[in-house]
Amino acid sequence: MKNARPALRSITVNGRFLSQPITGVQRYAFELLTALDLLLSTGALERIPVTVLVPKDAGVLPSWSSLRIRSEEHTSELQSRQYL
Repeated sequence: MKNARPALRSITVNGRFLSQPITGVQRYAFELLTALDLLLSTGALERIPVTVLVPKDAGVLPSWSSLRIRSEEHTSELQSRQYL
């Protein structure tokens, strides 16, 4: 197999947008993750762990069934990580 890609082990998403006022960017990110959650939960995509890192000051959090939400103590931890 020439073009075989290595399998993803996990995905981590910067969820800082969940602590911000909703504008186009925040709405797009929310809808994108909601669609990903649906694809993962219905089996349309291979199940891989997806973690959404959110700051502690994020208000009401979504109740996704296949995406794990993890609250970070310091937003600087969110800024110092690399994300896809």
